Amino acid sequence: MVVKFINYLRFKRWYFLGRFKIRKKIKRAAKKGIIKVLLGSADTNYENWISTDLPHFNITKASDWNFFFNKVKINNLLAEHVLEHLIKSDVDIVIRLAYQYLSKGGCFRIAVPDAWHPNPEYVKRESDTSNYYPPPHNHKSFWNIKSLSDLLISAGFTVEYLEYCNAKREIIPSGFDFNNGPINRSISKGFKCEMDNYSSLIIDAKKINIT
Repeated sequence: MVVKFINYLRFKRWYFLGRFKIRKKIKRAAKKGIIKVLLGSADTNYENWISTDLPHFNITKASDWNFFFNKVKINNLLAEHVLEHLIKSDVDIVIRLAYQYLSKGGCFRIAVPDAWHPNPEYVKRESDTSNYYPPPHNHKSFWNIKSLSDLLISAGFTVEYLEYCNAKREIIPSGFDFNNGPINRSISKGFKCEMDNYSSLIIDAKKINIT
């Protein structure tokens, strides 16, 4: 019982220190005039980007967004293969919170597996009914360009398509730069995978209007 309590206290210390370290980085970035935030980063780090992940930042909780961004506006958000780990209603929550805390002209770059991909093996592996990824890393939603775009537009975003499959299941790679965030799992960037023609659904969601 004592050991369990000590481990609990250690976890809480690590949890709160992690949250305040992130907030300190945000304040430092705000002084420089640009805030770039990587969501669901795991072990990924990019120069000039602030890496965040569970449990320090739960992107489905409004209180967490408010804790970090109540006094600042975000210039760039980046989520590469993150949103498919959430149920559809939680993705809706994340998108609306992202819109709320982005600055005017801000960009939320999103990459997810593409439900209209032509490779049946890809669809089976990446779909929310697949058992390829064990919990808690399993996929809970599966998006195509229409379903994700509709959700983003309903939240107020203007969308730009960077890579996607159309309804005919043709891969459309438009090519893009990394100004709004690096994306590794992209056929446009020559991503190497055991699966043929691995691509992602990649969208830049931009906040044009002031709300």
